[in-house]
Amino acid sequence: MTRLAIFLLMIAGAPLSAQSIHGTAVYRMVEESAIRDIKEKLSDLVGPLSGWAQSLHHQYALDFSPQRAYYHPYRALKTEPVKQRRMRIMIMSSNAQRQIYTDRTAGRWVMILETSDETVYVEDSLLDFRWRILPQKRKIGDFIAFKAEGVVTRVKCPPRDSGLCNLDTARITAWFTPQIPVAFGPAIYGGLPGLILELQDGRNHYYLEKVTLENKASDVPAPPDHTAKAVRWMEWLRSRRDQQNDDPRRRRAASQH
Repeated sequence: MTRLAIFLLMIAGAPLSAQSIHGTAVYRMVEESAIRDIKEKLSDLVGPLSGWAQSLHHQYALDFSPQRAYYHPYRALKTEPVKQRRMRIMIMSSNAQRQIYTDRTAGRWVMILETSDETVYVEDSLLDFRWRILPQKRKIGDFIAFKAEGVVTRVKCPPRDSGLCNLDTARITAWFTPQIPVAFGPAIYGGLPGLILELQDGRNHYYLEKVTLENKASDVPAPPDHTAKAVRWMEWLRSRRDQQNDDPRRRRAASQH
């Protein structure tokens, strides 16, 4: 742990014991990039965002202990189809249902992605987000949160008529609290000296809605063993890129450049 991280632990007040802390954090995930894209393309058609944007909000729970975490759907948010100009418009989310198991002692994590067509298993060692802890801090709920910036590799796609997708790095911004000294957060993110309360990765925005803490052991499942079926993180990203690039419009656009 860096000297800065130790300093943060000291000034954040008396944190709970890292050896005994267990709990559940509930996050709201908002697909901000999808909302921006749809607003630009369909704003004249569907009007204000009040109705359809709710279908791009999701709730996930993170069950955590000192060394293990399990991230999973919390409950489905009720949404209604948008009615506008005698049309019925259903907004489809691009996010599959996901479960993510992390074991920091074993240094591994497993993600299970469920779509209407298949179930995909991703297994790898813990990701390095190259976090840089910054001096800014603010209050989030009852906790003092500190700012950190990092990077994540993901598939980046231009408009379909503009060319092919590729792998790129995106900047991520997180707010974490040393008052809950576990190195976990929403989705694949973690590795900071405290629970991540809020995070933006340029595509999704994760907000902590509530957290329940217990100073007693609770059962957080270990990552399941799907080694025979699993692919590694970068392998899965490359397969997603290749699937996107199978689009004839993308291939045609690429051939014209």
